[in-house]
Amino acid sequence: MTEAKRLDGFIENPLVLEYNLKLMKKNIKKFKAVGPNLANDPDLFISFAPGHPKSKEYAKILDLGMVEMRKSGRLKAILAKYGLQDWK
Repeated sequence: MTEAKRLDGFIENPLVLEYNLKLMKKNIKKFKAVGPNLANDPDLFISFAPGHPKSKEYAKILDLGMVEMRKSGRLKAILAKYGLQDWK
């Protein structure tokens, strides 16, 4: 829609935009971010409802899974598919 001049701007996560532009073989330099990149905000978190009885269990599963994926290289492989690097 931007190429057809039907759209001047849109809201998108910059990492998702970059990934999709690569898939479509489009030049990322044709797009300009006009707001903060919240994807790199150090205060972004995954959270679980404090009142949910399984929240602590889910958090532990996530923590252990991240440790295992880092050790095995699986996280690196997943991130590489999207052109990203580990944040740690």
